Amino acid sequence: MARITLPGAAVDADELNRRLSQIPTCWSLLRLAHAPDEAAARAAQQLLLARYGGAVRRYLGRAVPDPHAAADVFQEFAVSLLRGKLRTADPGRGRFRDYVKKVLRNLLAKHRKKAARRPPPPGTAVAPSPADDIDAELDGPWPAGLLARAWAALEDAQPLLYAALRFRADHPDVDYPNAATRVGATVGRPITPEALRQAVHRARRHFALLLVDGVGHTLKEPTAAAVERELADLELLEYCRPVLGPGA
Repeated sequence: MARITLPGAAVDADELNRRLSQIPTCWSLLRLAHAPDEAAARAAQQLLLARYGGAVRRYLGRAVPDPHAAADVFQEFAVSLLRGKLRTADPGRGRFRDYVKKVLRNLLAKHRKKAARRPPPPGTAVAPSPADDIDAELDGPWPAGLLARAWAALEDAQPLLYAALRFRADHPDVDYPNAATRVGATVGRPITPEALRQAVHRARRHFALLLVDGVGHTLKEPTAAAVERELADLELLEYCRPVLGPGA
């Protein structure tokens, strides 16, 4: 059985599977987003938009040359979610992000049909993205959004660890004595080089676990093996070595 290192302990894959089984996936959130309980439904809707809104906006910014039109398509996507038009999604057909791609393809096709019926405004470049580029355009922002949410969660839960890891990521060549001085100034209290080294080590584990959880949210069945495959597919596996180990 593969060993998986979590903050403060080493556990096997079964324990990680139990952890992942307790998190709400995007498919379960989608069902909850259309539940009779209005408060719960709205909370689930907002969480889905928070998780995927950034990636969808960035993708549409590439796929639609006119920023106003891109905003309109995003608004239609959001309305489709909030009004329950996506409730018929079938989790048996694949990953949630693949389903989002399909929804966006349909919305873009609708947008381009409308655009073809009217002449573009003067000076507007008409260069719609080929359909074959959709995966590349969406898969690029998708891992960036996962990383951004992991950073934000780390900052919210562990400000010192966030400051230590953020500085180390931004300034990998600064030695620990100088880094400790600068991080100490950021957090408003002295920190020794050894304390900074330990903080960076702990922060990497926390960050990796947050990223594993974030990817688990997007899968129909978030097992350790499925999360590892998805991380590899998104080229995020290297960030998770502190919890998945060097053999992952």
